[in-house]
Amino acid sequence: MSQNGVVTPQNTDDAIKWWRRTAKQEDANAEFNLRYAYEGGCGVEQNFAQALSLFTHSANRVWRRIISNMYFL
Repeated sequence: MSQNGVVTPQNTDDAIKWWRRTAKQEDANAEFNLRYAYEGGCGVEQNFAQALSLFTHSANRVWRRIISNMYFL
């Protein structure tokens, strides 16, 4: 919870570090959070191409999860 400073004091560098680690493990939430960081240049250099890539990966991952869950309905 380094992003919002709820549990620990706010630390953007720490939040970015952990989002990158979990994004490498294909965590859609981490990719989505990193997307916001790259889009706004918060803790990283602003990079719209990287933001779009992360958004696409996270959206596809979530979409596949939704479709697979619908199979069991």
